[in-house]
Amino acid sequence: MTRFRFASPFDSAGRLLTLQREVERASGNPFDAEQSPSGRGVFPSTNVFRDDDGLTLRMEVPGVSPADISVEARENTLTVSGERTIQIPEGTSYHRRERGAGRFARALQLPRDVDPTNVTATCKNGILTVRVAKSENAKPRQITVQAA
Repeated sequence: MTRFRFASPFDSAGRLLTLQREVERASGNPFDAEQSPSGRGVFPSTNVFRDDDGLTLRMEVPGVSPADISVEARENTLTVSGERTIQIPEGTSYHRRERGAGRFARALQLPRDVDPTNVTATCKNGILTVRVAKSENAKPRQITVQAA
């Protein structure tokens, strides 16, 4: 005897969403923020680049004034903190609220070959760029060969 089970439309939609999440997880999408070490929803989003002269960090800080951002380097840790405020017009209420407001902080471990005393930071168009120079000891030195 075959049994038929009638599922509500909500059960079917829930199963489809679960299936979609499982397929995305199994596919190992490299652009999925949940797979990154920081996880989903970490603010500010950060990319770190390395070259021969040191390290560059680019952080998305839309709507944050440079005066409200603090960058601190201590030993092998770089900390960026600040506050994002959102002004809403008088007499209005939110219809939808997706952008968060409040204090934030990100601490990033620096590699040993950079100099935490040689850091610069600039903010332009909502992108904070922090440059940490490579330490002089880690830079290759040219050795002059003397005739014997």
